[in-house]
Amino acid sequence: MFIAMLAFYEVPERIRWWHDDRPTGQVLFEKQLGGFLREYDGAWREETRDKVWYRTWEWSKSYVRSTGTEIDNWRGRVDPAGIVEHHGRVEIVIVSAYSGVKIAYYGELTPALASKADVAGLRTWDKVVFSGRLKMGIGDLGLAYKAPFGVEPIGSNLLKGSALLISIDTLEKMRN
Repeated sequence: MFIAMLAFYEVPERIRWWHDDRPTGQVLFEKQLGGFLREYDGAWREETRDKVWYRTWEWSKSYVRSTGTEIDNWRGRVDPAGIVEHHGRVEIVIVSAYSGVKIAYYGELTPALASKADVAGLRTWDKVVFSGRLKMGIGDLGLAYKAPFGVEPIGSNLLKGSALLISIDTLEKMRN
């Protein structure tokens, strides 16, 4: 039994998401974006990463034109960063690993939404359902990203551990 438990914990996180209950729009979005992120992470030449970033940027623009920016009942888990109050704003990072790649969504909560008992009680790795919109970059730059601290948010660096910026209208903890 002990060996079986060790084997379970050595299994990658993505395999533990037994049932994929994401809406079709989220599945298609994350499958395509996950493919770009895997290709980006596997590239060791800067020119290749630049090309992958450009293709991702072009795809995100066409995605928004054809599908829009609405997020309706997408699913994920609260990242270890959790819910943080920063300069009077309440921020949350939600991750999805269904596609085999960690895709992070970064959003701000309104004070009313953050004060709801269900939201205020969220903990690391809690499953959540969220709705809102994907944010757009400045001008015609496709989707907006938040670069990790210390990474200059230009060109191909935007795919290096970044989170997609979202506006969150509703956020609920999923019941198992």
